[in-house]
Order: sequence, then C-alpha cells, then structure tokens
Amino acid sequence: MAELRAEEYPKASTCIYVVGKDQEYHFKALFILLKKLGLNKTYYHLSYGLMRLKEGKMSSRKGTVVHADELIEEVYNLAGNEYIKRYKLDFRAQRSDMSRLEANRHTRESTKRTEEEIIDDLKNQRQEQVFAIGLAALKYYLLSVDPSKDIIFDAEQAVRFEGATGPYIQYTYARMRSIRIKNQESRIENAARAQEFEIVLNQEERVIINKLAQFQSIIEKSAREYSPAHLAHYLFELAESINSFYHKHQVLKAEEGDREKRLALLDVCAVVLKKGLSLLGIEAVERM
Repeated sequence: MAELRAEEYPKASTCIYVVGKDQEYHFKALFILLKKLGLNKTYYHLSYGLMRLKEGKMSSRKGTVVHADELIEEVYNLAGNEYIKRYKLDFRAQRSDMSRLEANRHTRESTKRTEEEIIDDLKNQRQEQVFAIGLAALKYYLLSVDPSKDIIFDAEQAVRFEGATGPYIQYTYARMRSIRIKNQESRIENAARAQEFEIVLNQEERVIINKLAQFQSIIEKSAREYSPAHLAHYLFELAESINSFYHKHQVLKAEEGDREKRLALLDVCAVVLKKGLSLLGIEAVERM
C-alpha cells in the first residue's frame, strides 16, 4: 500500500498517516521497513487519541458506540436549539427585516413577494446557518485538542456561543460583518481615511494588533507540528481580544479619526478570522 501511494503521488515529499495512537508500534515498524526497501520519502504517523463521550468510553460490546452520522445529527439538533434560544426566532416577527434585505438586493418590482415566501426564505436561511454552526461546533471541538490527547466530547458545550467554541468565533466574525454592512464606506476608503489622522492606539487596540501579527507564525507552527490545535486556540484568543475591545469602545459612533481607524482594524480582524476558520475547514457565517 505504501509503495502504491508513492507511485500514485510521485511528487509528494511527505506521506502522512492519520491513524489512532494505538497503532504507533505498527507504523514505527512499517517506516523502518520502507526505508529498507528503498522508499526514501518522509513518512509520518499523525497519531491521535481516542474520542470519548462525557458519559464514558464508547464500547461496541456494551452497545455504547456512537456512529459519526448520529453524532453529527445530535450536534446539528443541539445547534438548532441553541440558535433558537439565543435569538428567540419568530419568523413572522422578522418579515420586515427580510423585506428590507430584499429591497437592498432587488428593484421594487422584484420584491413583491407573499408573506409565506418571505417566511420560507427565513427558515431556509436559518437551516443553512444552523448546519454551518453545527459543523463548526464539531470540527472546532475536535481540532482544538492536541492530537496526542484523548478527546472527551461534550456536544452541549461544543454548540455554545460563549467560550472556546466554533460558534463563538463564527459569531465574532458575523459581528464584524454586521459593522461593515452598517458602514457605507469600502475597506479601501476606510483605510485611506484612517491615514489622514494621527494614529493613537488604546490598550485593547494594541493587543489586537499584536495578536494579528502572530497569524502567519501560528499557521507555520500548526503545519510544522501537524497540530491544528495551535490555530484553533489562536482564533479563540483573537476573538476574545476583539470582543473585549468592542465592549469597551465605540466604533461607528466614535469620533472622527477613531472611527476610521477602528473600522480599518476590524476589517483586518474579519479577514484573519475568515482565513483561519477556512484553514480549519469551518465556514465563516456572514450573519448570525
């Protein structure tokens, strides 16, 4: 199999086997054998710990095994409940918001839609968002744990919008996008106008800028150590810094100069959050 893969991917410099840590001895022996056979590529066993539920270890003998599709469905349902609880969704109450959204996208002639059509759109939008949030909850929870450690998966914790979770980072990104939508100027205009004023940074802004400066090195470290957990932790820390700043300082209502500076800073934050989530295979939700 290893020889066939070497032939199938002749330009690959490294072959990475993602297999549980209980197979470590097998791969050590295999890699020694491959070198003896003259297959001189770099082989790496990316081992990972067992996944357990908070109720305890899964066991096929005891009938406590949870299949991946069942786990995904559970997380999806929990994400939907959390979404509804957080936003107290009432589709009929939101029809005016949907109408305004439609008005911005189309001409008046194309927005003559029935109330039921608008409600259906809201429901479909909610379904898409909940699916993205559910996957983010599952992926982030798994990827934020060091690969060598066992994972004790808590689905209810994973879908929360607070703490070190995928939905929390998605929510932070969506907040940045909301600010961008409310501001009519483009990113380029904000950046250009910010340069017209003397830049004086407060403590929270310095923290964010220092954190942004670490992005490239964190990506390189994650790749070098085969550990996406470094990037996952970084994105949470960046989101924490952004929200701390947002709670303490005005953005759209800030004084001239501060407003442009902060909008430009949050634009960069949004770009980094979206890119970082993408590297983890997580969708950055535009609205939440």
